[in-house]
Amino acid sequence: MHTESGFTVDRVWRAVAAAKAWDLGSLVSSDAWIVLPLCYRGRMAARKKRSISMPPELDAEIAAAAAEAGLSYSAWLADTARKEFTIRAGLAAVSQFEQDHGAFTAEEIADADAWAAGAIERSNRPRASARRRSA
Repeated sequence: MHTESGFTVDRVWRAVAAAKAWDLGSLVSSDAWIVLPLCYRGRMAARKKRSISMPPELDAEIAAAAAEAGLSYSAWLADTARKEFTIRAGLAAVSQFEQDHGAFTAEEIADADAWAAGAIERSNRPRASARRRSA
């Protein structure tokens, strides 16, 4: 029989036995299942570890913003980078549109400003789920 992750029950129990043999028995009860897969490729998101340097004030601001958002430090940085890339792509798309179709009119810009203000207001509403997420 295969588990959802593709590991056989036999392999799972062998992992439990190995954990007990390495004196990890206190972590493994006889009625608990422990899965020690050798490779997470199909089940876990890939992550790249980086070591970065920054001014202490910026570090403190990031830590505070992450805590306020209910995110880990890494998740906050990843979300912020995604937002930056989304903004850059949007600005490039607007520039390309204006090159192809001419500059936006004052009325079109006013409509866009009103839509953006509404979007910002909606994004500032409390979320239904306040669970902490990791990167």
